[in-house]
Amino acid sequence: FIDLTCLWQCSKITIHRFLDQIKPDIVHGIGTEHPFAYVAISSRFPSVITVHGVMSEVVKKVSVGLLSPKRAYSSLEKYVLKRAQHIISISPYVKTSLGKYARDAKFYDIENCIDEVFFDMSYSANNIQKPAVLFIGMLQPRKGVLELAQAFKIVNEKHSDVSLKIVGPVLPGEEEYYSNLMSYIKDNKLTNNVEFLGYRDAISTAKELSKANMLVLSSREETAPMVISEAMAVGIPVIATKVGGVPSMIRDGETGFLVDIGDIEGLAQRMSLLLEDETLRKEMGRKAREEARRRFHPNVIAEKTREVYQRILEQRK
Repeated sequence: FIDLTCLWQCSKITIHRFLDQIKPDIVHGIGTEHPFAYVAISSRFPSVITVHGVMSEVVKKVSVGLLSPKRAYSSLEKYVLKRAQHIISISPYVKTSLGKYARDAKFYDIENCIDEVFFDMSYSANNIQKPAVLFIGMLQPRKGVLELAQAFKIVNEKHSDVSLKIVGPVLPGEEEYYSNLMSYIKDNKLTNNVEFLGYRDAISTAKELSKANMLVLSSREETAPMVISEAMAVGIPVIATKVGGVPSMIRDGETGFLVDIGDIEGLAQRMSLLLEDETLRKEMGRKAREEARRRFHPNVIAEKTREVYQRILEQRK
């Protein structure tokens, strides 16, 4: 906590000096799980912050050690929200979770934009070499990767040709979780059907999405996962748990499926359904792609953000 406090103060001093030199019209701080929002609201210029990870909910719902930096950032989050005047909410979940700390703030609903490459890369049955379920995210308990492996085992018993592709890094401190995941895969004879691809950049991720039948997330806590938006933009359905802001992103039964946390059987059942019903899979993907363009395209989000800046500056006149 002491080291983080020093980091926050050093960041504030350094960036405030820079701001005093350039004299911006507005300062936009991104993420209360970083010092940037704190730096923005403590500057002498008009400011707005965007909340991404809801740290107070992460601490509640995921096992977090007493000395974990997440606890420190949860405290910083509350401090920032109480003093913020303008907050961009990327999901209704942000307001319902944090509104009690930000009673004097004005909220603006603007979702995350995603890289245009995902709109340029569309799903095609011609891309599929063999059926594939795709996971994208950090390999940690919060993402429920072990639960996904358990559901995949059920699917694999019926569809032995399907593969589970896992895109994402192992975070420092999560080596034991990764080891447990690998042990489960080996013990259940899934090694030949599970592929770990590690970190991928935006272009490579878009290509993997275009070659997958679906994206599956079995997370225990989320705000508004950009991988869902990215999968929708490519044009594949998403199966995800009903956590945080996820239900506001997926129309259950239309652009994908929602399942309860820990519902391994439900997760497996919906994966099998999409593998078996190509017509449903394509129709969900089509609807998802259309919706993604309306909601997540950079041009759409840029214009909404510009309007917020303009409103804030007009209030200062």
